[in-house]
Amino acid sequence: MNILKVLLLVGFVFCSSVTCSTAQVSGSQISNSLREAVITEMKGDVQIRRFGANDWLSAEKGITLQEKDSIRTGKDSKAELTLSGKGSPSGTVHVSENSEMSLDKLMIDQEGWEQTLLDVRVGKILIRARTLEGDSQFEVKTPTSIAGVRGTEFEVIVDKAEA
Repeated sequence: MNILKVLLLVGFVFCSSVTCSTAQVSGSQISNSLREAVITEMKGDVQIRRFGANDWLSAEKGITLQEKDSIRTGKDSKAELTLSGKGSPSGTVHVSENSEMSLDKLMIDQEGWEQTLLDVRVGKILIRARTLEGDSQFEVKTPTSIAGVRGTEFEVIVDKAEA
């Protein structure tokens, strides 16, 4: 009987402390917020696939892409994406012909830092990223590597053989 009282008391104290801690954390916690990418220029056959969808849709200038969405370009086609950031764009991505990439991570984390991860499956992209602040991250993944930058202009090329 005494063991049962001790277990109940320990359980009550544990539950009370967890409740208090959760209330304090949730009161001061900032939730992740998603960013977006807007197609600001395009030419030719440009398609997008929304996260969770199987079908590719024809893209239009001004359309907004969200985290986990994908974009691909056909022959003699290209697109330019402007990535939103905290207060100002965080960069632009030029997607060349016969390319495919997804916006794997496009958010502002709980501490307020920008997190960007582009997954280039095939083709060529040119990125112009503004200088990052604090713990913000801008990464590009390919089938064989992952690269992080702090703010620069760089090109990523993935041959079909790598994909």
